[in-house]
Amino acid sequence: MHEKEREDIINSPSPFSTNAKFVASFIAEVGRNLETALAVERGTTKPTGNWIHTFKNFRDVADVLHPLTFGGLTADEAAYRQALQYELIGILKRLLLKHKGDALDPRHAIITHWRAHGLRSSPKQGDFVDLSGQEWDRFSTLMLALLGVSPFELVVVADALTSSLFLEFDNVSGGYVQTDAYQGLAKLIDEIRLINVRLNAESLTSIFEYSPRNRGGRDVPVEIEAQKLALLHGIGLRWVNIISLTRALIVHLHGQPFTMPDLMPFSPVHGFEDQLDTELPSESDTRRWLGIS
Repeated sequence: MHEKEREDIINSPSPFSTNAKFVASFIAEVGRNLETALAVERGTTKPTGNWIHTFKNFRDVADVLHPLTFGGLTADEAAYRQALQYELIGILKRLLLKHKGDALDPRHAIITHWRAHGLRSSPKQGDFVDLSGQEWDRFSTLMLALLGVSPFELVVVADALTSSLFLEFDNVSGGYVQTDAYQGLAKLIDEIRLINVRLNAESLTSIFEYSPRNRGGRDVPVEIEAQKLALLHGIGLRWVNIISLTRALIVHLHGQPFTMPDLMPFSPVHGFEDQLDTELPSESDTRRWLGIS
């Protein structure tokens, strides 16, 4: 830019410096003076969105602009994130336990029981698993908490997969790509759909079938059909994964980086997941086949 062009820009007339009427009118408009005066006179609610602020330093400027920009998000984006977080918390709170006024995480107890007593091979008709009465009662009491949980209705969670919320722009491909949070949300939806099918009294009947009363006392050991135990473990693994995924997504929406949690396998049979991985194409296998990986 030539020196003369700079001087022309600097010396160009501006209504802010030469037109007092314009300046007064502008301040009245952004300050909403007339609306404010009418509200005071009538006793009604004062208008929002007054854009007049005084600044002493950059911190004052940042404090005013931050809530207006929602930390870089539009108002619609911020509202959508809040709605998603609200629905995720609603899912999570139904899956936590409560003791002496505090929320309790059931994941450790479920995983411990599955690792100790989960099946090592696919169950066949006539297969049974022997458990001590005490061990069975602890696990069955834990699973009993799911009787009060009805199937989850997904609204914002399901819709979020069709939004740009968890997509990011990739400079190499020149398009938007899925983030780890997107993958976590998709996995959460799969897990919820799986557990929804089992959230009924019929799936949990073995809890009562092998109760202390029906088996003759608390000290009497339990011989449970392997298929029934596998069914309960399968529900428990879904329970664990839903808690882990909702927690990770909620924390991410609260401003933290998303970290994919360690998830339990789809199958309650130990080692069966590895067998499925070798036999069935994965998403990455399918993408490579399509040539879009």
